[in-house]
Parts: sequence; C-alpha cells; structure tokens
Amino acid sequence: MLKDIQNARVVRDAEQYYKGMYGGRDETWNLRDTYMFETLTRLLEHRGRDYKPIVWSHNSHVGDARATSMGWSKEEINIGHLCKERFGAQALSTGTGTNTGTVAAAQDWDGNMNIMELQARLPGSYEEFMHAAGIDLFVLDLREGRCGKGLREILKEKKLEGFIGLLYIDKSKHVERLAVPAQVTSGVP
Repeated sequence: MLKDIQNARVVRDAEQYYKGMYGGRDETWNLRDTYMFETLTRLLEHRGRDYKPIVWSHNSHVGDARATSMGWSKEEINIGHLCKERFGAQALSTGTGTNTGTVAAAQDWDGNMNIMELQARLPGSYEEFMHAAGIDLFVLDLREGRCGKGLREILKEKKLEGFIGLLYIDKSKHVERLAVPAQVTSGVP
C-alpha cells in the first residue's frame, strides 16, 4: 500500500516541481530535497523505530546546507539539513571528496555521460587540504570528542568544496564555501 500512496504523491508533486522549474533553481532544489525527506520519513513511519535507513546521495544533498553558502546566501535546504533538524545527533552524514581521479558525468543538462579526468581541485579547497596530508584513503570522524580539537578548529575554517554530481564542467563550477564539521559528521576524502 505504501508503494501506491508514494506513486500517487509523485504524480501530484511532479506538477509542482515542473511549475517550479520556471521559477528558478532554488525553488526546485528545495522542492526536490523536501520530497526526498518526506519519502524518508514515510519509510521510517512504515518500517518502525528500529529501521535505520542509509541515504546515498551527493554531498550537496546529504551535508547540512546550513553549513554551506547554499544555505547562507541562497536559502537552499537539503535532506541533510532537514534530517539534522528532525533527528539531531542521530542523523549521521558522511561526505566524500577527491583531489584527482575520474568522474562519470555530463557537461551540460542535456548531455550524455562521459568519463572525464578531474582537474586538480581549487587552491585553498578542502580537497587540496586533505590531499596535502599525503594519505591515499582515510575517514575522519568529525563528531565532538571523536576528532582532535586542533584538527576540528582547522576544519571549521570556511573553505571551498567542489560538488560533483550529474554535471562536471570544470573545477571552478559547482563549488560552495563551507565549514566541514558543521556540514557532515564524517568525511572520506
């Protein structure tokens, strides 16, 4: 029955979303992430309190928008923000990033997917900072008491972070200024 109700909501909400596309990116962004959050809460209600879902999405969706220029200047919300408001410390979010490598993305909204080499990330970005550590793979648990105070203070400095999603144009596009410990609870650079 949940499936049928969700399908009916998708049809109803799609009209609002497509109308919003004419109004601008911020409105449709907020609608889309609100729908994701509402779907998550319906699943939680349907499955019961022992259900522990994992939401796999881009950093721009799962990281708390209030800790980024998305939230500061554009008044955008995201599923990470809504989960932190509703579930507090029970909502854990892991951000991922890289300084080099390849990405599967399109170069414009109507484009085909391509495998592309990433350009080295922007100077002063979190990706460059993490790359300078000289460790290939690591996970940072950024929660209070789990990460050294000195490192947390350094990471609280607002830096650029590149958001790579469906589109990858160049390293200067899709970047936000943010404070990582306020955005995510752990990171996989």
